[in-house]
Order: sequence, then structure tokens, then C-alpha cells
Amino acid sequence: MVRVGECEFNADFAQPFPTTIFTAMLGLPNSESKQFVEWNSVMLHAFDDPARRAEAGVEINAYLRDLIEQRAEDPQDDLVSRLLDTSIDGVPVTRDTVQNFTFLLFVAGLDTVTAALAFAFRFLAEHPAHRQQLLDDPGVIPGAVEELLRVFSFINMGRTVTHDVEFAGVQMKSGDRLLASTTFASMDPDEFDAPLEVDFHRRANRHLAFGAGPHRCAGSHLAREELRTAITEFHRRIPHYEVVRADQIRMHGGGSMGIDRLDLRWSPTDLEQR
Repeated sequence: MVRVGECEFNADFAQPFPTTIFTAMLGLPNSESKQFVEWNSVMLHAFDDPARRAEAGVEINAYLRDLIEQRAEDPQDDLVSRLLDTSIDGVPVTRDTVQNFTFLLFVAGLDTVTAALAFAFRFLAEHPAHRQQLLDDPGVIPGAVEELLRVFSFINMGRTVTHDVEFAGVQMKSGDRLLASTTFASMDPDEFDAPLEVDFHRRANRHLAFGAGPHRCAGSHLAREELRTAITEFHRRIPHYEVVRADQIRMHGGGSMGIDRLDLRWSPTDLEQR
């Protein structure tokens, strides 16, 4: 990709990066990543084809069920085998529970990291002064990851109204569905000074990109490590790049927001001269 001088960031980097890590955790060959990317895309984004979305969910679970059966018969050094050998409060974890765990990892750990990377790299491509901070001092990257997660929090919690209520002048009835915006919560001026500014050196960055309380994202530590690694290694190889066709960028909303396509471009000649 470095030598080509351009990429469609999602397809070429942001999707395969976390998916390759996920398949490796399951002890699967890298060649399986492409199938997982396809399943993930259909299940989470094919809103115009609910039957195909449901079918993708069935296919994923069937794949995981077969994998769990294989690991039960022939344990390997991977996550599934370790889960099968796990007990909680002295009670062995069942195969159904292992399947639920692995399916949750699939749903929660692939599309979210892809979205976080796309939002982060679009910002860095369009704000070279911020990108230069990372190049001048890679030690800034952990703080940059937290700030980019704060500014571009992309998961909106879905909730069901349990009884008729008026909140902030809005009438809501029992059974209504609502989305609680983590993006707006992470812009709270009572919590953050100059909340609309992107500050890689911001202190006490208590954003809500990973939620809070008992429902806090269990994969937050892995996600952070993936984002830090991706930003570090990408910029070590491609320090300067720009967005192509910025006026054509499309995004999707809902429970998990994201950028549908992000075209980036850089000069391979400049990299060779470095």
C-alpha cells in the first residue's frame, strides 16, 4: 500500500486491521479475515436487506459453533480453547456461553475499531498541524487516541422508554426507542474545557466513548492498543497524506456511526527520498 500512493482507507486498512487480530485470537489463518469482514459489513450495515442481515448472523454463529466443537476436541493456544477451559465461580463455562462470548467479540470489536480509525485518520489528514505533533513526538499518541475518541465518540446507546415521561421539554411514551448520544456527552462543557477544540494534551479526559458503569466496554483495553498501534505504525511508514474527494465522503448514523468510504493519497516519491 505504501508504494501505491493511495488507498481506500476502510477497505485497505481500517477493516482488515482489527479483523486480522480477531481471527488470530481465535487461532484462525489470516485467509479467514476476508470472510469475517464481509459478514460484519452485511450484518451491521445492510439496512436495506434485513433478510440478508439475519442470514449473515446465522452464518457467523454456525461458523463459531463449528469452531468451538473443533477446539473442544482438539484444544489449541487460542482464545476459544482458553474459554472452554474456564470456570466462573467454580462452574465450567458452557459451549453456548463461549459462543455468546465470541459472537460478542465479533459484533463489538470489528466495526467499532474500523469506525474509530476512519474518524481519526480523516481528522489527521485534514489537520496537518495535529498530525505533525504525532510525528515530532510519538509519545503524544496515547493522549491523541483518547482525545480523538472523545471528539468522535460514535456509539449511541439504544434504550426503551419504560413509562410516559417528559424530559428536557420532550414528550416520550412507554415503548418509544431512543438513542443516548455519547458524542454529545463527551462535549459537556461542565466536564471539558473548550470541548470543541481537539487537544492531544488534554488532562483528565473522562470521555464516554466506551460507556461507563457496569456496561462499560469490556474490549476497551484491546481497542486502545489497536488504535495506538495503528496510528504509530501507519505514520512511521506514511507520515504525510491527504483526503481525496472530501466532498464525496458519506457517513452513516444510528447505534454505531461511521464513515462509509475514505480515500487517502500520499507521494511514494517523498517516502523514498526519506
